[in-house]
Amino acid sequence: MGLLPDHHIHPAGLRIAGVRIAGDLKARANPAREGYEVLPEIDLLECEIGGLIDLRGTRVRAISFENCNFGSSQTQYSVNPTNESLHFLGAEFEREVAFEGCNFVGQVALDFANLAKGLDITRCTFAHSLHMASAKSQGSVQIEGCTIGGRDQKGGSPHAFCADFSQLALEGGLTVNRCRFDGSIEMAAMNIQGLTISRCSVRSTEVNEVALNLFRAKLEGGFEITRSVFRGRIWAHSLISSSSCYVADCRVLQGTGHSEFNLDYGKIAGSMYITRSDFRKGLTLNFAKLDGPMLVHSSRAVAAGADSMALSAISLSVAALEFHDSLFVGQLRFSNCRIDGDFNFLASACKIFGEDRLTLSDLDPEQQVDENHPSFFMMNSKIGGYLYFNRSLVSGGAEVFFSEMASGAQFWQSAFVSGTRQVSLDLQSSTSIGNLFLRACHITSAVTLWDGSWALVTFEGCQIGFYDAETSAPFSLWASGLKVKQTFSITEIEIDGRRLTTRMIGMAFFDHGDLGDLQFQSCELILPDVAFAIGQGRVVDAEGAVIRNNVRIGQTTSRIERRASHFSPPKFVGAFSLDDAKISGDVIVNDCILEARGDTARPLAHFNSEERVARRKRGVALSLNDTQIGGELVIGHCSQDEEKNPVPMLTGLVDMRNANIGLISDSGGECWRKAGLQPGQLLLDGCIYRDLDDIHEDENSGTRRNRDAASKRLRWLELQYPRGKADPVTFIPQPYEQLASIFAAEGNDRGRRKVIIAKRDMNRKFGRLGPFNRAMQRLLKETSDYGYSPGRAIFWTVLYVTLGTIAAYFLSTHNALMLASTDAQPQTVFDPFVYAFDAAIPIIDLNQDSTWTINPAAFRYDVLASAVTIAKSIYEVVGMLLISVTILSLTGTLREKE
Repeated sequence: MGLLPDHHIHPAGLRIAGVRIAGDLKARANPAREGYEVLPEIDLLECEIGGLIDLRGTRVRAISFENCNFGSSQTQYSVNPTNESLHFLGAEFEREVAFEGCNFVGQVALDFANLAKGLDITRCTFAHSLHMASAKSQGSVQIEGCTIGGRDQKGGSPHAFCADFSQLALEGGLTVNRCRFDGSIEMAAMNIQGLTISRCSVRSTEVNEVALNLFRAKLEGGFEITRSVFRGRIWAHSLISSSSCYVADCRVLQGTGHSEFNLDYGKIAGSMYITRSDFRKGLTLNFAKLDGPMLVHSSRAVAAGADSMALSAISLSVAALEFHDSLFVGQLRFSNCRIDGDFNFLASACKIFGEDRLTLSDLDPEQQVDENHPSFFMMNSKIGGYLYFNRSLVSGGAEVFFSEMASGAQFWQSAFVSGTRQVSLDLQSSTSIGNLFLRACHITSAVTLWDGSWALVTFEGCQIGFYDAETSAPFSLWASGLKVKQTFSITEIEIDGRRLTTRMIGMAFFDHGDLGDLQFQSCELILPDVAFAIGQGRVVDAEGAVIRNNVRIGQTTSRIERRASHFSPPKFVGAFSLDDAKISGDVIVNDCILEARGDTARPLAHFNSEERVARRKRGVALSLNDTQIGGELVIGHCSQDEEKNPVPMLTGLVDMRNANIGLISDSGGECWRKAGLQPGQLLLDGCIYRDLDDIHEDENSGTRRNRDAASKRLRWLELQYPRGKADPVTFIPQPYEQLASIFAAEGNDRGRRKVIIAKRDMNRKFGRLGPFNRAMQRLLKETSDYGYSPGRAIFWTVLYVTLGTIAAYFLSTHNALMLASTDAQPQTVFDPFVYAFDAAIPIIDLNQDSTWTINPAAFRYDVLASAVTIAKSIYEVVGMLLISVTILSLTGTLREKE
């Protein structure tokens, strides 16, 4: 049956009800005849059309099909002949077009149609497909309760697109509700007011498995996709939206090797919200631009394979990012992104946590996806606000490279599990003018901060390197080259009434960094067996670092402040090394535990000293080798159980060789022993300091001046030697000379003399001296304390002359003296004292020794006479030496020059 041009239709329209038409229904408008340019309204009710309804190229006032069944006929209007039920190609409709409760066996084609008032399709079944490519309307299109099959009338293979809205232009929106699509939905390049898809099921049947194609679509009002299931990808490449977009309660399934939600190169003027949705093959946001924030809440994304990503964002530009209560299995990659606001990662990634703090049982290594790649990766990105991880687990570790965070970064009660990877949290070369906080975090391997820059860095109550101490990295913190404007601190935190101490298993590197302050309180740093096995002995390494203010190891030295503080003493198992560091302020070592690993005995050979101590730091508790300290070196003691069971603060060697220190504040040298340092564990070779405190801190009477500073300082120097006794190997004069120069600068000549005499004693006993030189030094020691005791020299000289006087008197009474010349009379009377004095000083002639001589005849035996003559000669030599020592002591010639 056909409506031919010569037949007239009533202007009110054509209504057909309950009619069965076996063939096609075709209508043509004849524009040549007046009044027939536009077909009137066509209303079909409960009809069966066995063939095709063809309104191609017509102008129709309105169409309404209700509860009708439509067959199909093959058309030749396309390259591939297609069975069609409706063919409205290029048709124009002045008013609404409505399909309700209809079944279409063939294709429904509305391509290039002009739907002035829109289209309403309700409870219809499209066995083949629905096509609206390049159609346009001033109204909106609503599709509800429909099933769009994607198979031909003979039950053939599924069609690629069961719904084609490509290049659709609507001044209103497109709403699809409670529909089932057995094939893909094509919406490429459409231009509509807004898109709403709700409670729909879409199953892709094409090779690349695109369930919803929004390629280059332009949406003035954004899109909202809710409570829908897509068995295939959502392809929104180059999408343009002038408003916010929502994806809620959706599942996107069955992708193969491709991201299931693709928003690459998309532009969204508003926000992007993804809530309670499941993406089995991940999301991509490469080169996308969002003017508003992007929120992913209570959702899940799973990578397609080991090399795929759960979320990929390359060159993404977005106002802010927030992932909350979401799960990502695979890598999250952010490269060259710009985030104007905050990046929040809340209770997300790999496992969701409740309100309790994480425990070891929460960390399952089997959750790792790929041990060779981190789960969270960010590189060359800029964040205008904070990077914030809260109560999240990143299984596989996180890497944030060369990125900038304007306000800083905070990691709160999160876990980073890296498996066999040596770094769990990598922030290398990342910078911020704000602060970095790691609070109550569990990090199974290491944290790296090298070459980064922050205003302040704080570790509070963190567990680092605790998961598998035997196979983990030998370091727990790598902060080489780090720049911190204010303070780098490692301390504890209080959560719900519990104090959580930071614990690190592995070496902490700060070498060549630039820090404001370096502070350790209530922490535990342990050198692992894996590091000790390869020869390492240091647990903290700040070699070559520049510290503009202070280094604080432990608590304050004030007892009042110490008692008011609730912090526990920090503990270091391994060497704390500040070698070659330049510290402008103070180094405070107090109320802490520094425990060396390895042999703590002082090395007895230079090679062992340089290899074991200087290089590997084995057996060293504190190393200040070549360190420059502009302020004070403050040494206290550990107050933990100090009344009942004192804990030694220093267990191991303290290497201060070649250090340059402003002031050593150690209560006159007494704090070293109180701190637990044993004799032989202090290395002071080449150490230079500008001042020492001679103030002794008395707990009962307060501080007071140390009266015998030299003696206490000499006891301090004895800590250099095993068992407190020097030997030829361990003795070095420089520490004594340095100490003597300090007393000299203070005007304490008595203390200086005491130190110099002690040094000369050590040098005489253990210095590299020959036998004669050693004997002369012994003589100087006994007679004048090396010239520093003229009174002793005078005493020995007077005693010696007195003994000579007694001997001369004894000889004269026994006629053992006679005139030296028998031809002349003596010019002076014999005087025993003058004779003894003249004999002791040969250079002065008092006319006694030259006048009187030994009388051999007075002795019974010639041998006795010869012995007396030799004794007189020895007396003269020794006397000359004593007189010389006395004179040189009085003139100060024997003393060392200042």
